[in-house]
Amino acid sequence: MNLTGTILHSRPLAPNETTPVFVANSAVHEYVSQANVHEAVDLVAIQNYRRASAAAAVARAQADIALRGLVVRVVRNYYTVAAAQEKLKIAEETAEEGKAFLKTAQALEPGGEVVHSDVIKAELQM
Repeated sequence: MNLTGTILHSRPLAPNETTPVFVANSAVHEYVSQANVHEAVDLVAIQNYRRASAAAAVARAQADIALRGLVVRVVRNYYTVAAAQEKLKIAEETAEEGKAFLKTAQALEPGGEVVHSDVIKAELQM
């Protein structure tokens, strides 16, 4: 900091005591370099800001709820597909066993080892 300047006058602090008043050489420019910041208080703008903040909070909450719902739906659908695949696998195994039973029943019918009604039952089940 440059302390060059001139002493303009002295002012008294107490009786018979004075202290010099210092004015910098750039005294004219000192106030020019300081910012002049002001704002008018606008209650409508404050209300609009609060309304926008509340709307943003509601939007964040709705997005969070939607995300949770999406996770629940995806998990539910995953397990539904897994269960359906398992049911399909069991149905295919049952169909293969039914085909084997029908084939066996048809093969044993001519020899009289299986009754014709069992063959018809096996055909109906297939």
